Amino acid sequence: MDAVRLGNRDDGTPFLIIEPPTVDDQMRRDGTSPRPPARSRIGAGAYVIRQLVAAADAALWQERWQHAPEWILDLASTTAPGWADDLCAGWAAAAVRDGHVGWAVALTQMGYRGGHSSALQALLPARQRLALLHRWLEADRPAEMIMDLVLSCPDPWPRAVSVFALHLLGSGALGRSSVEFGAAVGARLPLEAVHRDKDEDGHLVMTIGQSAVPANQAMRVREALAALEETLRLRSAIHRAFQPDSAANDPRSAP
Repeated sequence: MDAVRLGNRDDGTPFLIIEPPTVDDQMRRDGTSPRPPARSRIGAGAYVIRQLVAAADAALWQERWQHAPEWILDLASTTAPGWADDLCAGWAAAAVRDGHVGWAVALTQMGYRGGHSSALQALLPARQRLALLHRWLEADRPAEMIMDLVLSCPDPWPRAVSVFALHLLGSGALGRSSVEFGAAVGARLPLEAVHRDKDEDGHLVMTIGQSAVPANQAMRVREALAALEETLRLRSAIHRAFQPDSAANDPRSAP
């Protein structure tokens, strides 16, 4: 694609050259629009670049430039920062359409938060998703980013994701978002895996196997755990209502 190509400086270092083409009749027939949507803040050239990158195969760039998506994203941010958002939007759309895991991992790692972010996250393999979650938590990434990545994990949640969600909830790291996250996690945790009890001080303790929520009893954490407990209680009640014969022997039915 000539509109987005590699150049080389005198010292041999690569850089991106971005030259939006004039949209001709053939491009129009292929679905490229010369005009951004009404009331959009994106410029006409940027909109054309987004469309062209999105229309190309996600694998094209690696094949043509012989570099991984992480390298390409770094090159875009350092040598074409004014176009980076538009390029990323196009690469994200192509990755989702083609189910390209490499681009999904690279874009999510860099913190892409555009319109396709949830669909990209859904492509992440479980192991890479968990590794990324731990790195984000250690790097103090925004709580909303961490929450979105946890909640984008497809059902059913594996034990490792459930344990991470409980520890994150009990750590207090999410601040004012904790209560919202507690209710959302309560809707996603596997009912059969969660055990609820009280500690010696009467505080709610959640465990999955041998993994318990950390003993952070700050007010916001207690409120978050209460939201989680209420959601689990409602789910348990619904479960019992549809399976009345097994309710008496179901350990999840305990209040």
